[in-house]
Amino acid sequence: MARAALRAPNHEHGTASAASTARLDPAGIETERRLLLAPEALERVVRRLDLADAEEFGAPTMRAWLAGLAASAGVQPPEPGRADMDVAGAEGASAVRIAEVAQRLEMRVSARRLGDSRLIAVRARSADPERAARIAAALIEDRLQVQ
Repeated sequence: MARAALRAPNHEHGTASAASTARLDPAGIETERRLLLAPEALERVVRRLDLADAEEFGAPTMRAWLAGLAASAGVQPPEPGRADMDVAGAEGASAVRIAEVAQRLEMRVSARRLGDSRLIAVRARSADPERAARIAAALIEDRLQVQ
């Protein structure tokens, strides 16, 4: 498991002296927490880290994937060594696969506010501690880029 933290922006406006004593905006911080783990954010992280290809996230073998695709279309599976398919079909299958992996990723990540601060702790679980750290960091980086 890995942890990382994001400092949520202060959504209140005011003078410089008011900013130093500004009350925290709980709704704004909760919004940031939810946006960190939004399906779109998870999908971007899956793409960025190539998690759809990770065995841990249920990456199918090419042979199994092609056999399933062929079976769903009612055709004979391709012969070993032949993986011809059209590009449009591959892109559609890829988008579905990314969404499936993002759903699995959602079960392995969490984000919570640290006390009364504007800090949000992000946790990620993986069999590989380095991958967990990369996932937590990628979620934070993604949120900072989208802000």
